[in-house]
Amino acid sequence: MAAHQRQQATVLTGDISISCPGGRPTPGPFNVDGHRARRALTRLVALRPRIAGLGHGRPLLDNATEGLRGALTP
Repeated sequence: MAAHQRQQATVLTGDISISCPGGRPTPGPFNVDGHRARRALTRLVALRPRIAGLGHGRPLLDNATEGLRGALTP
């Protein structure tokens, strides 16, 4: 489950994305269907968030859209 707060341009990704050491977002390891997880992450990127709270690790406090988009590239 994810949440979106439009006025604050904020998303909470749940376990769809987590923060690796160094702060780089990556798809969460708890996703059992990688294809569906990537589709969900793509939908979150389309919301163009400025801030993203990830399932685990540090939040993305600036330009979260680009950070989450980076999680989609291997």
